[in-house]
Amino acid sequence: MFFREERFDVSGALSKIILETGDQTLEGRLKNISQYGCSAFFNEEILLENVQIDAKIIIEQSLVFQGPAVLIKDSPTEYRFQLKNEGSKVSQIKALLKARKGIKAEHFEEDIVANEFKILVSDFCYLISSIRIAITEEEEYNTGVANNLTEKAALDTYSIEKAVTAFQGQIFSFYTKFTTALSKVEKKQIPLYKQYFRVIFHPLFLRAQDAKTAFDIYNDSSLDLFGKFFNQVCLNEPMALANYNRSQLIATALSQKLKEIKKFKVAIIGAGPCREVEKFLLAPENVDALKDAKIDILCVDQENQALRQAQRRLYKIAAGFSSVKVRFITGDYIVGLIKKREPLWTSLKNSDVIICPGQFDYLSDKIATAVLKSFSEIGHHKTAIIIGNVAKDHPNRFSIAFLTEWELVQRDISMLKELLPKELRAKKLEFQTEQSGIHILMYLA
Repeated sequence: MFFREERFDVSGALSKIILETGDQTLEGRLKNISQYGCSAFFNEEILLENVQIDAKIIIEQSLVFQGPAVLIKDSPTEYRFQLKNEGSKVSQIKALLKARKGIKAEHFEEDIVANEFKILVSDFCYLISSIRIAITEEEEYNTGVANNLTEKAALDTYSIEKAVTAFQGQIFSFYTKFTTALSKVEKKQIPLYKQYFRVIFHPLFLRAQDAKTAFDIYNDSSLDLFGKFFNQVCLNEPMALANYNRSQLIATALSQKLKEIKKFKVAIIGAGPCREVEKFLLAPENVDALKDAKIDILCVDQENQALRQAQRRLYKIAAGFSSVKVRFITGDYIVGLIKKREPLWTSLKNSDVIICPGQFDYLSDKIATAVLKSFSEIGHHKTAIIIGNVAKDHPNRFSIAFLTEWELVQRDISMLKELLPKELRAKKLEFQTEQSGIHILMYLA
């Protein structure tokens, strides 16, 4: 029975074939492609026929084939190629063409997007696609040589470390280029640029099974080796590291407070997992001082799951200090603060330290100022206030906005100062940026 390969017309897509012939590189435009063959046009005649050469095929900015191919001449400018080894990636080609069709279906105004940005997307997709191929080959090698799962896990960890060392700099360089290109774009057109990036990039590298775990730093076991690398370098882990740095800075501020006074009340608004409190209580330099101190810590968040995780850890830690009390309140604390709702308002009243690590990333200027005014009312004239906000010019802003599509209100120091209500403008102000440059902390004393 005769079997005909499924062939795809790619003449209307952004596609090309690149040939390496000794010291010469030739580039042609694809006409169609199947798993084990393709046709292409070249602007000049290739003086070779029925020979095997190295080829790369790129469709819609993605590498779909790299390896040996046999060149067959049909005319002086049109050629067919037999693709060797496993051939081209048919599932990836289908996804690319579907994405291309999706652009038309969404009536996407592609012409508005600057060519500079399109070229960057093309080059970035090519880089990530090349990285995926390299890491996938490494994973297959690890599977073949490992004698057991423990050995396999160790080899995979080493492979990711090598990949991070080799490619992280190139990826971050693209972030800088994207940021520069987007700085020339009108704000109202940015959503179109995001749409273009999403349609071209996401079907290739953010698969459905990735999206479920890509942002969970505690469990990426369902991801393949490339997924783990991509998560570490491009998605969740840069922000997780920044959050770690931020919690360390806040814990240091609490330790300094402990040196000044032995009795104080701390309110953490939008506490999440309360890592700041954990680091403060476990810091070796605080052990003796905490035995003599009397500290009331109130953690407030609207996510039950985050607070439950914090409760399990902090109750156990605090049990070692008879005079340290940790309490938890769940609820919509933003509305509760602004409208002075009970029991939240009374519970927070007379706090000596008020900390809001990351909630200002989601608040408009008007709401943020109202929350700060509430802080001035639940505190007293000596109350210290610590506010965290994602920095406007942080190095990962392209990744957060375009790869994770995480919409955050980003501010610089001058913008944070503008948020202060008149009740807090007399306080002493200090600012600190954590090591990764993603978070700014504003201290009011």
